[in-house]
Amino acid sequence: MTVPDSLADADGLATFAVATVLGFEDFGADAVVEAVRKSLPELADEYGEQVFAQLSSALRGAEGDGASPWSRRTRWPSLEDRVQRMERVEYAQLCRVRDALTLLVEASPALALARRAGVENSDVRHIEAVRALNRRTDEYLRRAEAVSRYPAERAWKGFTGLLLHVCSSPGRLSTFQQDVTVLDPALNDVPGLGRRVLARCMAASDGEA
Repeated sequence: MTVPDSLADADGLATFAVATVLGFEDFGADAVVEAVRKSLPELADEYGEQVFAQLSSALRGAEGDGASPWSRRTRWPSLEDRVQRMERVEYAQLCRVRDALTLLVEASPALALARRAGVENSDVRHIEAVRALNRRTDEYLRRAEAVSRYPAERAWKGFTGLLLHVCSSPGRLSTFQQDVTVLDPALNDVPGLGRRVLARCMAASDGEA
């Protein structure tokens, strides 16, 4: 659905894609599970580390009879499971997550412009350093940037999906505050950040002229 995030992600996606076409038995359960782990480490946040053990068990069972591993013992949360998880989230916590994600969406245009133009200041450097170290924070920023580019009617759907994604995953929800506050204080003044990035871009443009 998106371009690979890293070389490990690309390698994992390639392995999984070829295994889907040629047959999982040609690669072995361990290789396929490792490919999924490389490309989708966030599965552990949503479903727990046991998801990889379940997937490995399903693949091993499918190796002998050629059946689809997805029809076997791997159990993904149902809609009912997700609704029940959301019902356990306190309203105040839901609002805090909503407000934090809104801030990330508002900051996304300035951060995207800074990356494209090669603008560097202390705030941008701090954010990029955090992204390199924390894959969850990087994911939230990437998804927030995608939402910021959508037309209004689609943006609401994308934002709601991101909000539910965080709040219906106990693992993500438990670390969310830490994953976003580590960006402080770079996003304390989003309008000011946007003005500083734009000013640097204009200055660079004038210098080239």
